[in-house]
Amino acid sequence: MAGFEDLMIGFNDNGYNTVDSFVDRTKELPTKNVSIYEIDFNPLNDANDSEEDKIENAEKIHEQGMVYTPLHVYRNKLHRHGSDKKFMLLGGHFRLDALLRNAELYPDAQKMVPVIVLPTPENETKELEMILLLNEVRPLQEEDFKRKVELYLKVWNGKADAGEKPKGIQKRKWIAQRLGNRIGEKKVEKFIHEIEGYERVRKDSNEVGKDEIEQLVIDANMTEPVKEDNESSADKEERNRIVKNLKETMGRSVKIQNGWLCFQFADKSKNIDDFYSILNCLGFDDNGEMK
Repeated sequence: MAGFEDLMIGFNDNGYNTVDSFVDRTKELPTKNVSIYEIDFNPLNDANDSEEDKIENAEKIHEQGMVYTPLHVYRNKLHRHGSDKKFMLLGGHFRLDALLRNAELYPDAQKMVPVIVLPTPENETKELEMILLLNEVRPLQEEDFKRKVELYLKVWNGKADAGEKPKGIQKRKWIAQRLGNRIGEKKVEKFIHEIEGYERVRKDSNEVGKDEIEQLVIDANMTEPVKEDNESSADKEERNRIVKNLKETMGRSVKIQNGWLCFQFADKSKNIDDFYSILNCLGFDDNGEMK
């Protein structure tokens, strides 16, 4: 029988596996039938289904007779999320909603459902990751993808805080893989910029007063770096050689200007934004911390 750690092979070591592959491998675990009233919805699941979609799905399931594909749950012995129900849902939110709706409308509706009981997640970060992996089968719109990217950022940051951040892989690539590569890394990076950019402004606003922020902006715009007047020709030649090597190694524009060493990370004409790649090349992680 496959254990949960076996199912996570490829996600833990950064190898490539699609979400579908992960879900398929959970089918190797034994199933059991439980009452739909013993399963609680997981509040970490950021389900965004419209009422119209829920009603349509319930009708479709009633017409086909029953749900055959197992839901994914864990035994909720610790009463997580304030729930007293026996099982907490990890995958199958849409189907459980339909079953409960049909049970209220039709006396002969399905009230027992097959489930795969997975090990209880160690913490909320791992629980959220499992939920995301087990609920990525339906088509998503662009706003849905951005919401999923934001949730995976929470998982990434939670892993980083716990000293479990994936090594040898960029944050954008890690997230794109978990989305089944249904959107590219550049699109993921664009969402990351929007999400993290907003968060940084919000956090700074809480820590620094408005007047202080305005003064910081003025200072940043008015301050010039000290120019090196005593630089010898030999020093200039050596630095130019290093800059040339940097250009060839990093594959992007690099220059020295007024005491600054500058790297180009964006090119609007080519729709390129490699901000995080620059950080990684310089030996920093995606949070600007030294690796």
